[in-house]
Order: sequence, then C-alpha cells, then structure tokens
Amino acid sequence: MWVEICEVVIRSICAYIILLIVYKLMSRKFLSQLTYFDFIVGVLLGAIAARISLGAANSLLLGIISAAVIVLLVLLSEWLDFKSFRFFKAIDGTPVVVICNGEIIDGNLKKLRISMSRLLEMLREKNFFNVGDVNFAIIESDGRLSVIPKSAERPVVLSDIGKTEQEAKLPVDLIMDGKLISENLAEAGLDEQWLISQLAPKNLKVENIFYAALTTNGELYVSPKNGRT
Repeated sequence: MWVEICEVVIRSICAYIILLIVYKLMSRKFLSQLTYFDFIVGVLLGAIAARISLGAANSLLLGIISAAVIVLLVLLSEWLDFKSFRFFKAIDGTPVVVICNGEIIDGNLKKLRISMSRLLEMLREKNFFNVGDVNFAIIESDGRLSVIPKSAERPVVLSDIGKTEQEAKLPVDLIMDGKLISENLAEAGLDEQWLISQLAPKNLKVENIFYAALTTNGELYVSPKNGRT
C-alpha cells in the first residue's frame, strides 16, 4: 500500500510540473482570452493529469492523496509566487508592450499568439477605437490589456471648452498582416488605387503593412511591419 501511495505522490508532482509548463506556454491566453477550444483543452488537461497522477489505480484513498498533493503544490507555488520575484517572473512572465507611440509591435503580438482582431477587440473594450490614439498598450502577465492614451486623447468634457464634435464613425479595417481586406475597402466607398496613392508618399506597399484602418475620424492609420520585440 505504501508503495502505491508513494507512486501516486510522485505521479501527482510530475503531473503538476507538466501543467505548470503548459500554463507557462499559454497562460495569458488561458486567463484572459478563454475560448471554447481553450475550455476543451483545460478539461482534457485535467483528465490527463488525473490519469498521470493515479495511473491504473482508481481507489478513493489514492484519489484523495493525489488531490491533497496537488493542493499542497498549489499552495507552495502561491507562497513562492508571493515571496520570490524570480519565481513570479519565471511562472507568470512580465508585461509585454504591444503598442508603442501609436505603432503596433507585431513581433510581440506574434510571440503572445494574439491576433490583430483580438487586440482591436481588447482596445474597444477600453473605449479606444483608433490604434493611433494609443500611446502605449501593454499586455499584463495575467492577460489583461492596460492602455495609456496620447495626451491629446485623454478624456475632456467638451462643454467645458465650448466645443462640439461630429458623431464619430466606426473604424474600418483595411489591411491585416499584409493582406488587403477588399470588401471593407469597397464598403467604405474606396478602392485599391486610392489606398495605394495614400501609401505611396510613405514608400509603403500593402504587403509591408501589418495593420491599416480608416479611423473614426475618417483618417488613414498605418502601422508597417517592423518585427520589433
């Protein structure tokens, strides 16, 4: 019996370490961008961890021991996370800048496996509809997005300064990762020649652009591919 208990303890520790490694690889996506696929992966990982922990045995006692070991390991990890910055950095990672001075850092987006569409959605959740209005955007270690707007875009009560403003339109995505979104261009009443003429003064081509869009003010925002990290 003691041999089986020791075996379950060792298996539980191994399962926990494996899950920590998986967590390290996909934590930001798992914590803040949970999809149906991620949920399925989580359920499967739980089942796999249980099989690794218990092996062929399924007795109630061994199941309780396995669960207790996992709980103790979680508590130990939380304590180390609180006490040791190195452990925190190794497990949780560090914040990553994805927009700097209004320019998208596409290399960091690819490292985090966050699509441009998802970044735009996260910005809209923060009430930023134009990427160009953002000074800095940072993906935190838990997957949340923090945004620092440009000075000119900080909230102002228009009635305080006696100005009025026209109703803004929704932004229109025109280019994503070097690919032209023709249907969006047509819906905006524009064509490819217009876009090329707008890019020409900047010596840019569609395939060299990571993201381009018509802003809520009708202006063209362009962020070239840069491979920065």
